[in-house]
Amino acid sequence: MINREPGAWGMRRKNQAREGETEGQWGKKRSGADWKLEKRECGSIFLMSDSGKMRFETEGGDAMKFRMVHNNFNVLDLEKSLKFYAEAFDMHEVRRIEAKDGSFIIVYLKDGNSSHQLELTWLRDRKEPYNLGDNEFHLAFKVDDYAAAHARHEKMGCICYENPEMGIYFCEDPDSYWIEVIPEKF
Repeated sequence: MINREPGAWGMRRKNQAREGETEGQWGKKRSGADWKLEKRECGSIFLMSDSGKMRFETEGGDAMKFRMVHNNFNVLDLEKSLKFYAEAFDMHEVRRIEAKDGSFIIVYLKDGNSSHQLELTWLRDRKEPYNLGDNEFHLAFKVDDYAAAHARHEKMGCICYENPEMGIYFCEDPDSYWIEVIPEKF
C-alpha cells in the first residue's frame, strides 16, 4: 500500500510547511496573499491561497509551468497525410525526425497562426489501420472564413459530420482522425 500522507515522499527540510501552515510562515508570500499547504504528493506541493486559487510547486520551491505543444497522430501513408493537412488546413512541415534504420519518421506540422503543432508518426512495420475506438477525440481549428473553409472541405470530400445548429463540422483525415472546424466567433 502506498503512503499518501503529507510528507511521505521525502524528509521534511528545515522551515518546510506542515499541513495547515501558511506559506508565509515558512518564508514565501506571494502578492500579499497567504498560501496554505493543501497537500504534498510525489515531490510536489499543492498550495491554496486565501482567495481559493491553487498553486503547484516542486519540493525545491519552483513553480511549474505546463504548456501544450503538440498532438500526435499515427499515420499509415505519410505523404498522403502531409498532402491532406497542407490542402485542408494550410499546415506545413517544420521539423522531421527519421530513424537511422528507417523504422519510423516523425513530422511536425504548423499552421502558421499558432504555436501548437501536429506530430505525424509513420511506422514502417505498421500495415493495418489504427484502431481509433469510438473516435471521441479530435483536433479543432478556428477559422476566420467559415463559409470558405466549408466550401474547400466540401470540394475535397472530407466532411464527415456537420452540426448546423452548433455551426460546426468535422473533417476526416486519411487515417480516419476527425478534425473539428469552428468559426472564429464560436
